[in-house]
Amino acid sequence: MLKLSVAPPYLDASLAMSDPAQLDVWLRQCPLGQPLECAELLRQALEQLNRVRLPPALRARLLERHQQEHKILLPLLERLAVNGELSTQHRARHAARLAQQLMLALHNGYKLLLMDRSGEHGLLALDKYKTEAVCLVIRSARQLAFLYARTYTNLPEGFWLDCHSLFFHALEKGWENTPLPGQAKSPAHYYRQILLLGMTASNRMAPALIDYSLLLIRKHANLLDLLHLGQLSSGHGSFAFQPGMDHPPRYISEAPDTPSAQGIWVLDTHALEAELKSKLQKLQYLARHQGNPFALEEEIQHVLYLSMEWQSSIQRRHERLPCSEEVELVSSLSTIWFITNGAAWTFPNGEALPQELLPDNGMRGKLQRMPPPLPTSMKVVNTSASGMLLRGESQHHPLRAGELLLLRHSGKPWQLAVVRWVNLCGEQMETECGVELVGPQPEAVLLLPVLTHPNDHYRMALRLPASPRPARQAQLVISGRQYQRQREFYLLDGHGRQTVSSTALSLQTAGYQFVEYRPGVLAAATHH
Repeated sequence: MLKLSVAPPYLDASLAMSDPAQLDVWLRQCPLGQPLECAELLRQALEQLNRVRLPPALRARLLERHQQEHKILLPLLERLAVNGELSTQHRARHAARLAQQLMLALHNGYKLLLMDRSGEHGLLALDKYKTEAVCLVIRSARQLAFLYARTYTNLPEGFWLDCHSLFFHALEKGWENTPLPGQAKSPAHYYRQILLLGMTASNRMAPALIDYSLLLIRKHANLLDLLHLGQLSSGHGSFAFQPGMDHPPRYISEAPDTPSAQGIWVLDTHALEAELKSKLQKLQYLARHQGNPFALEEEIQHVLYLSMEWQSSIQRRHERLPCSEEVELVSSLSTIWFITNGAAWTFPNGEALPQELLPDNGMRGKLQRMPPPLPTSMKVVNTSASGMLLRGESQHHPLRAGELLLLRHSGKPWQLAVVRWVNLCGEQMETECGVELVGPQPEAVLLLPVLTHPNDHYRMALRLPASPRPARQAQLVISGRQYQRQREFYLLDGHGRQTVSSTALSLQTAGYQFVEYRPGVLAAATHH
């Protein structure tokens, strides 16, 4: 019988809501207008159902009814999580955790159904029911993996081993290409989606890029080809996995020469790479031949990023050293600008910033000029030559992939950093993030494009000085996507105004650009 990582039922059916008619009435009475309360009730009912012994046909019927309710409730929970800020807001984390628990309980229910079906023998043990159970389990595994990716959380222990076991069980039985009745997706298709997600470092992505990645995974995962390690072309690095291990695919630059290597499978991505290349060429053509060439820029950047992501993975460059210190930090360009401007919203020339430049804290009038929240403290788990790993609660200072940080150790000067990846860990979804140090304390400046619309105004920016070691030109840190080569800006600092010209883009995150510049030649157009 197939073995999966789920506790077997041990209670009598009378101890759970196991009557379909009773369950239907109860679900209709659940308060969907209060999604958090409703989700908690459904989680408890489903977990109780997973503890009782039931005939497979009855379990399948009950799970189908729960699945119908989940289709309504899970999007409500995800909306609460996405609309909030997972690293700072308890309500957003609570919604995300409930969505995970609810989806995990349904997934475990389907695993129990499959284990019951796989143990059936005799004339009435039809393969039809077994193939349906396999497809239900691996489909719910795909849904669970997508949910965990969107909420920056590591998948539960045993997930990858279960997925590998499911697919190779279906492959052995010849069921891998058999979909559910009336549907097109088979276990092989869902498994490839799960594997491609395993090749995707979603914790390094902004939400928009995660959503786009999941869209492409749904559309193009069937282009992956599963091969034995021996079929891998010599010298061609690839993502590989072992079906007997609880791990996602991992990038290998060359095949290991060990006896255990015989059990390794690899993912051939040549067809996927060709599809992404074709898609990129079409987008670039459209961008050149339409009125607004920047309309498709974000999608082009997404495709470029994923093309690199699915060819190889980021490798550690520096040794990690354990650490037990703490740092204090703030996040976001506006808060960093306030601190580096001498804790003031008024620039050295005495001019107060426009209201629209100030952080939105829900207040009006003069109260909107209140200072940002005080720095928060986080533990340093380890350090490297380029950054550190932080863990803890970051109240009031969001920690997102690509966010700017200003941090310092006790008694030391501030340093500018960028959040490279984020994980939310444990039952309380504690924040853990990898941080790259990018420079010393920056200088607060104001920036305005020379050629712009009449109602534009100076915007906050940061200036990093040039550095001989490592060799780095002076840079401006700006929000959004303002960089164009040789674009000219008015730069306002404590010494007055000058004109600068952007020369190179040295770093780009979801919300910011690090732009090298030089003194510019004043454009013929004059700002109003």
